Amino acid sequence: LHGGNLYRAIVYSLLKSGIDLSNLKQNMSHVDIKSIMEKLKITIAIENRQTAIYIDGQKIDEEKLQSAQSSLAVSEIGTIANNDKLYEFGRKIIDQFKEKYNVNLYIKDSAIIKFPDFLAKEYDDSEDIYSSINKIESILDKFPKDFFDSLYEDDDKGLNIYLTGELRPMDVKSQYTTPAAYTSYYKNMYLIAMDITQSGLEANTCHELMHSIENKLNNMGEYFTDWYKLNPKKYDYSYSYKVVNRLEYTIGETNDDNVYFVDYYSHTYPTEDKARVFENVCNYDVPSSIKNYKHLLDKANYLKEIITKYYPSMNETTLFNSIN
Repeated sequence: LHGGNLYRAIVYSLLKSGIDLSNLKQNMSHVDIKSIMEKLKITIAIENRQTAIYIDGQKIDEEKLQSAQSSLAVSEIGTIANNDKLYEFGRKIIDQFKEKYNVNLYIKDSAIIKFPDFLAKEYDDSEDIYSSINKIESILDKFPKDFFDSLYEDDDKGLNIYLTGELRPMDVKSQYTTPAAYTSYYKNMYLIAMDITQSGLEANTCHELMHSIENKLNNMGEYFTDWYKLNPKKYDYSYSYKVVNRLEYTIGETNDDNVYFVDYYSHTYPTEDKARVFENVCNYDVPSSIKNYKHLLDKANYLKEIITKYYPSMNETTLFNSIN
């Protein structure tokens, strides 16, 4: 584990043992991190989707770890975190993720590939990464595994999630300069790249999963053809990500009975409209605000109808609880 709490746990344990820390950086820069943890009896666990640190079987509270940090600058043991043995811990997390969801997860340098149409910066703060994985899992848990399994049909290569830093489009003239995420069907992969430094990761996960669902159903010959009937008469989308001033028929801009769109982004493309509606269904376990607007609820129910037509098992999950 790379990050402040493990650093602090090591320092705390060393201080407790009475070891002189004055030359820690010099003496330990090439030490096997796994051996250090075993010697100091430091273990890591995931409890209620949070990382917990134990020393000799005793859980160490945040206050003690913070006090350890004040005893020695984190930078003094920063070189420990770069040890290759840390890869083993990250690999275990990725393997567990694969086993549970049949989804391929990529982090740190493995998350940076030659993406189609966009660039990504590597992000390597492990504590943030593992926290982000927990948030993503809270959404994936709402889906039946047979959905993820189906993304391997017909020579497809499953859902592949890349956790990155800043994302940038190749074509800045037609795209947002720093989007939260990208989704594509690329080289037979259902690909999602997410900038985990941005807020709202759970909602973003829902949003991008809707794009993946739509890509999968399109490959099966389903094109949501009745979607357009749920919009106002003579309405057409902007078909541009640069149009940000369209607010007609939008929440907060008209009376509730005339609301058809969540926000301006919903006006850009039909796929974004679907994803905006879906994220306001998928991201909630309590009744969604979507239920306050007849036309938005019609759209949400239409998505549910089409999706569960192909994946009946989704009726047995909590995915649509917010509109049921």
